[in-house]
Amino acid sequence: MTGWQEWPARHRIDSLIDAPQGGEAENGSLIAAELALFVERIDANAPEAFPEAIDSMVRSIVAHRPTSAPLLTLANAVFLTIDRGPATVIAEVRSVAERLRTSVGILATMGAAFIPDGGSVLARGTSSSVRRLLERADGDKKFRVMCGTGWDGGGRLFVSDLADAGISVELVEEDLVVDSLLGVDLIVTGASAFGPKTMINTVGTDVLVREAAALDLRVLLVTSADKALPARLFDRAAAAAVATQGLEVVGLEHFEAIVTELGVLDPVAAGRLAERREVAPQLA
Repeated sequence: MTGWQEWPARHRIDSLIDAPQGGEAENGSLIAAELALFVERIDANAPEAFPEAIDSMVRSIVAHRPTSAPLLTLANAVFLTIDRGPATVIAEVRSVAERLRTSVGILATMGAAFIPDGGSVLARGTSSSVRRLLERADGDKKFRVMCGTGWDGGGRLFVSDLADAGISVELVEEDLVVDSLLGVDLIVTGASAFGPKTMINTVGTDVLVREAAALDLRVLLVTSADKALPARLFDRAAAAAVATQGLEVVGLEHFEAIVTELGVLDPVAAGRLAERREVAPQLA
């Protein structure tokens, strides 16, 4: 059976790439799960198409979402195992899917501990991990959240979701976010990716965390460990980010802590986590 380009699994993957559901980690988990099914069907119905079909599928994913660390991690995992056959690729892809799926809940529990009871939090960006940790913290603490509108207005939906969850939240016009820091106890943000020394996030984050450092405010990064990319992969994502409207590169040194499901890291330790990852030749 050939014609794998028209299989439903292929179209489901394309739909998740074009119209992401949830945050980067959640969407990456869904795509990884669909890719595992795609490889299974290739193996069962068109084994002659392996590994060319898988190679083509993964390169398409990376080409369409070059700044997504979970998808780069997924692609890297496939390319590192593709010479070992379909069963190994399926197992590795499912492992990535499970890690990404469970990371959001773990990050929520770990990050909630940093939320000041009775304090004020500035949530930067629209990270689903940040939203989940604020919802988790709201069960035990009372605090106020501020969120900027964002360059694309995405902050409005983020604020609406928090309000629906019963959290006290205020929407701040984007050009007034930095001026709002004097009433803030903690800044918390997510990331599209992070590397040995820098991370990728929404435009405006860099000036915000620099100003926070000048005011001696706590700044927290909450991110899945699978968003850690070694220099060669991160540079690839960063170059795409610079060319993408709404994204920029920010130094890790501005963050007090980086919360991952593997633990709470300082910027140096987070950089080491990123640097020690092996990179497949196909992505080098």
